[in-house]
Amino acid sequence: MSTNLNNCAKMYYALSSEMRLSILVALEDGAMSAAALRKKLRITPVSLASHLDVLVKRGFVIAQMRRDDKEKSYALNTKGVGDAMALLRQLHADKKPDTSS
Repeated sequence: MSTNLNNCAKMYYALSSEMRLSILVALEDGAMSAAALRKKLRITPVSLASHLDVLVKRGFVIAQMRRDDKEKSYALNTKGVGDAMALLRQLHADKKPDTSS
């Protein structure tokens, strides 16, 4: 499997969950603690941690320790989101139209 297709499959997996998309939307307005995300999205700590792990590994979200808190803060990674869009554009451009009709 080509690297681009493998990366694309991983990206689609990360975006295939309604809850992960909800997390990304929640972070559009700025960084949030895990507690704030749990409260806003009404999600259990274990479930949130699992979804955030996927988003962080795929580069959509950045996790940082807050200075004033022992809890991590999460923010959108604009580079990760931009890279995903660039990959989608590249795959779309590489796709040849079917002219056999």
